[in-house]
Amino acid sequence: VMVVDDNREWIEKVRSSFGTLCTLTECQTHDATVARDAIMAAEPEAVLLDMHLNGDERFEGLWIANQLFKSGF
Repeated sequence: VMVVDDNREWIEKVRSSFGTLCTLTECQTHDATVARDAIMAAEPEAVLLDMHLNGDERFEGLWIANQLFKSGF
């Protein structure tokens, strides 16, 4: 499982909630392209994806999800 978020506190909350249930990979970024590339490189089975990676509320997560779908993720 991969968690993608711009907030370190949220990533740590997810990490503590999952405990040892699965291997958790993380990507902390404000950049949608960096997030997409990290997901593609890690090839996780599931992604917990923040919809707003910056304060602009532009739904970067939706763009990332669409890009992943187009590439067959």
